[in-house]
Amino acid sequence: MSRAPVYRHEVEYGEAIAYSPPTGATKWLAWRKTDLQSTFGDHDAGYAVYGGEPPTWTEIGGYDITGDEVIEFTNTSVVGFKDIATATGAAVTWATLVGLAGGLDTDVIQFTAYDTDGRTLRIDRYAVPSPNATDAATVAAQERRLLTTLLHARERAASRGGLKRIGGGDEGEEYESLAVLDRRIAECRARIAWFEDAAAGNPLPRVTYW
Repeated sequence: MSRAPVYRHEVEYGEAIAYSPPTGATKWLAWRKTDLQSTFGDHDAGYAVYGGEPPTWTEIGGYDITGDEVIEFTNTSVVGFKDIATATGAAVTWATLVGLAGGLDTDVIQFTAYDTDGRTLRIDRYAVPSPNATDAATVAAQERRLLTTLLHARERAASRGGLKRIGGGDEGEEYESLAVLDRRIAECRARIAWFEDAAAGNPLPRVTYW
């Protein structure tokens, strides 16, 4: 188990970060997470990784303070990162942080400082806000738009005697009834209430609202 202290920093929207290695550091490295859905395996070679490899930290650059030179990783380096790496650390803009983000993982960059013997002195991780798609208020807003669509569909179906043709062709005709629409509307309203309650701060809203 590593005894090096780990510090996690929350970054606000639009905020840049300024990393400085601790006293006594002779080298520091920067790391990023690989994408959540990385490239599939080589199908021609007879194997494939469905869903991609799991995310892992990979080096993107750093600085050798003792040797006074930039450390580059040509196979995984981020464009422009070597231009901001110095002996005193690195200033990373918000645009670069967003570019480093992948999938739903909020931890986008890590800095590791080492001493003369190569031991880790300190680890600093920086996390951007979670994507809006995971926000309860955003989901509630999406559900409200769906509810509007369902209400319009029910109104049209009711004006045609409760049945509405929604398909055809080779698969035959399909119809949706008022009963089906009423059930979907009720379920949608329940989800809206659930997510709005969650957005208001209740981590376990009531399940039933209808």
